[in-house]
Amino acid sequence: AVRPVCGPRGPRSHHPGDARLMDSQVELTEDEKAILDGRLRMILEMLDERPEVSICYFEPDAKKAGGAYVTITGHVKTFDEISKMLILEDEAAISLESILKIEFCPQQIGESI
Repeated sequence: AVRPVCGPRGPRSHHPGDARLMDSQVELTEDEKAILDGRLRMILEMLDERPEVSICYFEPDAKKAGGAYVTITGHVKTFDEISKMLILEDEAAISLESILKIEFCPQQIGESI
């Protein structure tokens, strides 16, 4: 299976080269799901600190089948349990089902250990 390469880290952007076009969202392996689940738990435990993370997620194309993997970096504001979405401080809402990868920004790693 072709694995997407997430765009560069940084604020949400849709410049050429930042998004990786895909026919459909890839299916995570069990190991990838376990890693992602652990990172999501860490985020939920750190919500009061508004952790800064870089999230690679699938954004469906509004006009045709497929979409692109994009990366957004920001501080997590809250988690909406009803819609299962992470909400960032800039009000970006990311569905848990669309997330491929989460990375903590370097300053968060030192603070969370």
